Amino acid sequence: MKINPYKGFFLAVEGLDGSGSDKIASRVAKLLSAEGYPVVFTKEPTSGQIGRFIKKLIKERGGVSPLTLEYLFAADRAIQMEDRIIPSLKEGKIVVADRCLWSSIAYRSPYFHTHWLLEINDQFIIPDNTYFIDRLPLDCVKNIRKDEDELAIFQTESKLSEIREGYEWVGEKFEYCFDAIDPDDFEPKLAEEIIKRAKRHSKFPTSYIKTRSRA
Repeated sequence: MKINPYKGFFLAVEGLDGSGSDKIASRVAKLLSAEGYPVVFTKEPTSGQIGRFIKKLIKERGGVSPLTLEYLFAADRAIQMEDRIIPSLKEGKIVVADRCLWSSIAYRSPYFHTHWLLEINDQFIIPDNTYFIDRLPLDCVKNIRKDEDELAIFQTESKLSEIREGYEWVGEKFEYCFDAIDPDDFEPKLAEEIIKRAKRHSKFPTSYIKTRSRA
């Protein structure tokens, strides 16, 4: 996997299904944009052809094989990386991602060796920093049941516990760019906490802040 070589800042928000990481990522992007930063928001799966097919498989079949999902997500990720993420980073923009390659590794780690998963994702740029919303699996299951729009691959506490172990492995191996956050410590201002931490990063841009006009 590749370190971001461009002047833009790549920020990702990760979490288990039902953790609320998607809503938090969206809020991070909106808050940064409101501050005057040039922000590009991305998510996985995308709204492109492959991304839509992934969503359809998950909703209609549910039991789609982990191998099929891994290759589909990798293909979807490759297109987004080439078409949106890299061009935005080259322009010096902040890319806020709702999920990234870490999801592939964590969600498929119960089925495949992590070295193979790293190899499949070897050509992708990793985020400058990732913020993992470390919500307990049981709480995530409760949230999934409440949210009819939740696109959840796994909906049991035992499965989500396995995936959480995958994220823990990622956090240990890539501790320099992976930050686990206990949501109970910062709710309801999780997005604000993520932005606060991101601004401490040496690569976070400071020259794009717009001066707000006084009323």
